[in-house]
Amino acid sequence: MQKRQKLDYSIPSTEELINLKETALLFKSNLFKLQIDELLREVTPAAIPGPADEQDRKISAPLDKYLRDLKEDIEGMEPSTYVLKPRSMVLDTVPVPFTKPFTFNIKSPSRVTVVGSYLLRTVSKPITNVDIALEFPSDSLLNKDYLNFRYLSKRAALVETVMRSLKKHPSKKYSTKNAKIEVGYFMQDRLKPIIILRPKTAVSGSTGGKLAGQLPKRFARFEIRIFPSIALSIFPLRKLLPPRNCARSYVAAAALKNNNKNKMMMNTSSSSSSSSSSSSPFRHFKSYSFHQIYSIIMS
Repeated sequence: MQKRQKLDYSIPSTEELINLKETALLFKSNLFKLQIDELLREVTPAAIPGPADEQDRKISAPLDKYLRDLKEDIEGMEPSTYVLKPRSMVLDTVPVPFTKPFTFNIKSPSRVTVVGSYLLRTVSKPITNVDIALEFPSDSLLNKDYLNFRYLSKRAALVETVMRSLKKHPSKKYSTKNAKIEVGYFMQDRLKPIIILRPKTAVSGSTGGKLAGQLPKRFARFEIRIFPSIALSIFPLRKLLPPRNCARSYVAAAALKNNNKNKMMMNTSSSSSSSSSSSSPFRHFKSYSFHQIYSIIMS
């Protein structure tokens, strides 16, 4: 005969009391709370414990260490110079607005920060990624780079430089053998390239970490997205207000012609309309600048 299970008549703990109050006051139904708990178990990756599971943070320790090493490697990249040639494209998608060759220095990012859902431990399936924001060094930008898409071309140059630096890292953690690095596009916008890093994982049965840059198999579907951003003090916000014009008509038309994904339209059919469009505001470019500014503020 099976032994009877002993009933627990002890006083409820603090956590149990909180759960009971949440069920009565917040969920209003025991069935609804059970459904929410089941949903969270289904969408939460096993490799990333929830914010309340402090004792299980060692599960994500290999990825945390990988991110710390990646931060140090990006901050330690050597300064370099980049030449923007006229009538060319950076990363084959971002047009160069300069009429003469322009050379500028690219230094290591002034700030590398993990942002988004991973920092809050709210990553959910099926999209499992880690977002990292790189603050553009102020020395690499001019106070007039908000005009004529100059910032977008320099932003793409920073993406290309960081990606090249990671591929040539002496530790070979980001080489083709240990990782896959490619250019992606934020919200499918080809004017806003980002870096997508997919570390290779160890084979089944291995604990990972034996080879440079390898992670355990439970992180197989994780990817790291690296976003460039700028500080709030780079550009004066009054220059980015809706009534202001930040793109000349000929520059805007060339950028729109090369950006097939956005399908934006601009009227340059006659000389009168061309002269009027040179003073009309071009809001798409300013929205890019605003997005880059507030992406680092919200981190």
